[in-house]
Amino acid sequence: MLSCTSGNWRKKLTRLFSIALVLCGALACNVLGEPEYVQNGPDPEPGDLLVLFIGSSYFAVNDMPGLFERFSEDAGKAAYVRRDVISGNYLDYFAQSGVTEQVIQEQDWDYVVLQGGCQNAAYPETHHEITPNSGFHPVFPALESLKAKVEANHSATKLIYMMPWAFEDGMTWVEGMTDTYLDMQRKIHDNALTWTDSVGILLAPVGWAWREVLSEEQPQHFLHQSDWNHPSFR
Repeated sequence: MLSCTSGNWRKKLTRLFSIALVLCGALACNVLGEPEYVQNGPDPEPGDLLVLFIGSSYFAVNDMPGLFERFSEDAGKAAYVRRDVISGNYLDYFAQSGVTEQVIQEQDWDYVVLQGGCQNAAYPETHHEITPNSGFHPVFPALESLKAKVEANHSATKLIYMMPWAFEDGMTWVEGMTDTYLDMQRKIHDNALTWTDSVGILLAPVGWAWREVLSEEQPQHFLHQSDWNHPSFR
């Protein structure tokens, strides 16, 4: 049984987030996102692990927060899970959102898990030039801003940034781009390590775990959906 007082609990929980995301297709459902500030059930019980998920469709598809909640309960640790999840939005949106700030202030969270996009994580300075219609969405300032808001609410809260996975075809679908899946994932990896180290938050190396599977001698191409982007339900 996992104990909140265990010295290894933080490491186990971070690993649990990674496993949950890697296996997020295990519980298939039709969640494609939900409105902001949705009440997520009853109030927490004393002793519950309080976890807030902030992100977009990578969390919404297959309801990753709900999957984590089930994994946590199966591991013997009751969790109260709250979602601030809107498909299509980037972390800079949530960093500027007054509603997100209200959600942060609802509880003295044990953990806040942050999920952003992959293209702006791989190409933080040029993603808006590669695909102009997507706009400019810097990751590092958003992480700094969200950390400040979370710590202002409860200084003991631990923040976890989910390292995104790359597109299955990398950026080869964009004219003039030659980065493969592995090229793009390495850039995401390097940037995520730099950002989390600089900001002083935890990193769930989900994208790197995907790389391990997709780099096997016989690659298992089942992690992405048919859009080569979102996590599969299989």
